[in-house]
Amino acid sequence: MVQRLFSLVKQCPNLYPFNMRLRIMDCIQLASCAEPPVTVTAVNPTEVSIAWIPGYEETSWDVEYKLSSDTVWSMADASYSSTTYTFSNLNANTSYDFRVTPICGDPGSMFSELTVRTPCFPDTVPYSENFDTWATGYNFAPCWHKGTNYSTQYPSISTSYAHSGRNSVYFYSTSSTYSYMVLPGMNVSIDSLQLSFWMYKSNTSYSHEVKIGVMTDPSDIETFHEVFSASCSNLSTWEPFEFAFNNYTGPDGFIAFLSPNNVYCYPYIDDIEVNYIPSCPRPRNVFATSITQTSATINWSDTTASQYVVEYGPAGFEHGNGTVLYTSDDSVAVTGLFPSSRYDVYVRALCTDTDSSLWSFVYSFNTSCGEISNLPYSDNLNSWGSGTSVHAPYCWTYGSGYSTSYPYLSSSYSYNSAGASFYMYTDPSGNTYFQLPPLDSTQFMANQTFVTFYTYRSTTSYDMGVIVGVSTTPDLTGFVAVDTVMVPYGTWTANEVYLDQYAGTGKYITLMAYCPDAYSYPYVDNITLDVIPSCPRVTHLASANATSNSVDLSWVDHGSNTPSSWIIEYGPQGFSLGTGTQVSVTTNPVTLTNLPSSMQCDFYVRPVCSASDTGTWNLTPGAFATSQVPATLPYSYDFENAAEWANWQTNSNDTIHNWYRG
Repeated sequence: MVQRLFSLVKQCPNLYPFNMRLRIMDCIQLASCAEPPVTVTAVNPTEVSIAWIPGYEETSWDVEYKLSSDTVWSMADASYSSTTYTFSNLNANTSYDFRVTPICGDPGSMFSELTVRTPCFPDTVPYSENFDTWATGYNFAPCWHKGTNYSTQYPSISTSYAHSGRNSVYFYSTSSTYSYMVLPGMNVSIDSLQLSFWMYKSNTSYSHEVKIGVMTDPSDIETFHEVFSASCSNLSTWEPFEFAFNNYTGPDGFIAFLSPNNVYCYPYIDDIEVNYIPSCPRPRNVFATSITQTSATINWSDTTASQYVVEYGPAGFEHGNGTVLYTSDDSVAVTGLFPSSRYDVYVRALCTDTDSSLWSFVYSFNTSCGEISNLPYSDNLNSWGSGTSVHAPYCWTYGSGYSTSYPYLSSSYSYNSAGASFYMYTDPSGNTYFQLPPLDSTQFMANQTFVTFYTYRSTTSYDMGVIVGVSTTPDLTGFVAVDTVMVPYGTWTANEVYLDQYAGTGKYITLMAYCPDAYSYPYVDNITLDVIPSCPRVTHLASANATSNSVDLSWVDHGSNTPSSWIIEYGPQGFSLGTGTQVSVTTNPVTLTNLPSSMQCDFYVRPVCSASDTGTWNLTPGAFATSQVPATLPYSYDFENAAEWANWQTNSNDTIHNWYRG
């Protein structure tokens, strides 16, 4: 509507002028449409349904949609005359924008928009997650949800502790803050499900309690319905929990973990499993009694089966590779064990001929301390937990003149895909060390054994090494060093030290951090002590006197049976055994001839002690390089010819960066 203002003036004699103003209005036609109110009526992983009410008198609309990340709209239906519409063939767990525009003479900006994220497809049961493929930090995988009222985005994915692999979920709550995690939706009703997981408590100051429940809206903490609670009873130990939702009568939704806001609490959660509630429950509360150096009694409860299967073996063994026992009782004796050793036990219930339970959660126990009377003796350090309070395996001894905090089992680096390794921090006078349980000298003397282990160095700031020797007491009294191995940077390296040159009577095999610089902090893992075989592997491979077509190679033999010959296999750096060039030699050292110039090689050596006794290849390859043929002057190279590039030599002070032609 437009207004115009006019003024009329009448002049009268002897009077003031008389003014009259007229307001004249032009009328325009009112719009026949307006923005229609739009609502979402249904959502599933591939469809979104919407409905709207006409804004005024409009009778048709343009219906459009797009990915929220896009800028261009797609027309779903033009001049659409209904007030409901379903968008199909959408992607699950994806954010979309939807727009409804009324059709009128001059629609202008009269449209309605809304944004909807399609839900994930429900996951199938059984479902499991160990978090090892997730990136560390605060971002969760698609279809999982989390929330907190704390300033930092807890919970997070952490590498500090893990029950399996390297990752777990770290929760954080205080007296006034909470954090929660929501699992993806499942394709069956929650009251038919059973949840299991492992939880870890890293200190004794707080309860480390979590609530387990159901959320109808993963983004709204007010929809959390508590069903169970769980708290760890032991420090620095992963504990299993299992809960069945058969008595849950609330609304269906999503299984959720809540670190509550009434206590300081920061537990770790790992290895979550969701399964159907079984008709034959797994045995629970597995524990050991009457433990000696060579035997124990395994007990269990919480099941009503008529028969049970028990499988046990050294810590970390795989199902199918252990010793199996059958019993109709709720306990069984296991014998023939070794002193100072850790064992894993699983129990399974046989309810009927066709119905058996899942295996129980693993239970671990230690036999009583005693001397090592059976070899090989090994430990991958994965069964003891980790952290600054876990210094060594059971029955091992340790110490440090640098700090009583060291050594300890750390999960920061491990030779295995999961677990821990010794972290041996020291300075030149610190003498940080650990010792295996003592040898039974009636069975083995130290000089009849050899030890293998893996080492790792996480920094280039200092040179580091490990000294291997034997002590007469469970400390460094009477310690005699036998060999020292240096620790390369950035890669786990296999090491083998033979104790055949040790002339004492000590029983304690000792590994101590070697510190040629200001500090040393190597990692040590996967330790094995064994009897020196009749034809031992060689060690200390070396090369010298390289020319353009020859090189001298040498190594150190062990044991009393001197080899009559050796097999050498060499090839390009990094080659796989079996793919290189093999030569048989009868002297140590030996000169290899007729080699190509500018050749950089690894080599392995295998001893032959007799026609029927051949040793195995050494663990870590040696290296050699033949010199290049001098170039003639003038010399130029444009880096195009690969053969000429082989005459160039490159070097770097670390194992990550180097010069490359490309």
